[in-house]
Amino acid sequence: MLSKTLSIIIFLFSNIAVNSQVSWIHSFGEPLEKEFALNSFAEAPEEPGVVLYERGYYTVDQADGFIRLFKEVHKKVKVFDAEKFKYATVEIPYMRWGDVQENITNIRAITHNGTVKKYVGAQSMYDSNMSGNYSVKKFTFPDIKDGSILEYIYRIETPMLSNLGTWRFMNEMPTIYSELHMEIPGNYNYNRTLRGTRKLDVNNAKIRKSCFILPGFKVAGDCEVATYAMKNIPAFKPEKHMLSEKNYIPSLKFELAEMIRVNQTKQLNSKSWSGVDKDFKVDNNLGRQLNFSRFFKKNMPDSILSISNDLERAKAVYYFVQSKIKWNKRSGFRNFADVKEAFNNENGNSSEINLSLINAFEAAGIDAKIMAIATRSQAVPTTLHPVVTDFNYMIVFVHIANQKYFLDATEEYSQFGVLPYRALNFARSRSRF
Repeated sequence: MLSKTLSIIIFLFSNIAVNSQVSWIHSFGEPLEKEFALNSFAEAPEEPGVVLYERGYYTVDQADGFIRLFKEVHKKVKVFDAEKFKYATVEIPYMRWGDVQENITNIRAITHNGTVKKYVGAQSMYDSNMSGNYSVKKFTFPDIKDGSILEYIYRIETPMLSNLGTWRFMNEMPTIYSELHMEIPGNYNYNRTLRGTRKLDVNNAKIRKSCFILPGFKVAGDCEVATYAMKNIPAFKPEKHMLSEKNYIPSLKFELAEMIRVNQTKQLNSKSWSGVDKDFKVDNNLGRQLNFSRFFKKNMPDSILSISNDLERAKAVYYFVQSKIKWNKRSGFRNFADVKEAFNNENGNSSEINLSLINAFEAAGIDAKIMAIATRSQAVPTTLHPVVTDFNYMIVFVHIANQKYFLDATEEYSQFGVLPYRALNFARSRSRF
């Protein structure tokens, strides 16, 4: 299934209201009588549970003298069959960058059994590291029975105003109602991509005047107030050999397009594709690693460099790098890379190996480019506007004798021109440089 873009253009002098339905706000700790009375989900009576309600509330405010993005999430789940219910443990992901990280605050969780409430104590919540820059906060609901309502709420404070992230309307259980509500200052403009084939049941966006003010500034700014919601969403059921689930789960993804600073200067985050290519070329990490062709020319056998046939020379270069640098099973797109160190240590991540291949091709007089792709684990990238975070991996592109070759030298036994299975996504890629 292909993604489509939710086009919402907010003008400071006009209001847009696609659907006038107001946000459906529930009070934490007070499940509704009809939620206690619910014994099954009519659309899927075999399911052991259902998401009754989930709501995200995103806003920007100041904290400790800095502008921060706040993301509050409230969720309620009804258990029909405790014996078959497998979702008692909750994982809340958050990002970290060295000593800087997002903060999870005001986290509360309750198991409701009628009028009896069992709170999850702070001592039962713990952190666990994930790959990359992510960690998770985990906890498990206690005393789960048939008819229990599991409810939790938390707030994430992040310094990354670009990290609105993705709101998923679909869960592993059926979902009765899922909503994202935003109140964001108008000087932050986000591109939005609606994935999946379901349409929004609520799509409401408007401008609220004078809603945001900073200390020291006399004039209040306007805000975009938007509500997006879906109702009666079936459970997600993965299938064999499918592409990434991100292609099919109804979700809204946000990417900061531009920001107007308080001094009225503009910072563009999403540019043209040519602008993205230029940024990569001058990137202190990635771009700098493309300038070591002399090093590789000095360290490659003359028997390779002297091959007269371009294709045969390219194949020899490919197999040389493939055998010289072993993959350490670490992947990534713009991760730290040091091609000289990887070559000398004969070990490196995917970026270091394929950047080494680029340099080696250049040393052998073969024009090669890095191609940014989304692997099979990623959603198919949108082509309507640059979304750099859609891409998570780099391969190598060469064009020899009117034939295009896509290469990845990480796998020890991969043949020239054959990509590993993890790189085989829908045929859409971007940003060669």
